[in-house]
Amino acid sequence: ALLRRFGSIQRLRIAPIHEIEQVDGFGGTMAQALKRFLEARKDS
Repeated sequence: ALLRRFGSIQRLRIAPIHEIEQVDGFGGTMAQALKRFLEARKDS
């Protein structure tokens, strides 16, 4: 669902949390955790 909505990991990484929250199954807590995960992986 996330890749269908955003098209790529790169676009997902820069998406604001409020847009991620709009995807089915991703509330505020899950969206924030995903953003933290993607930010941590950005420098890896």
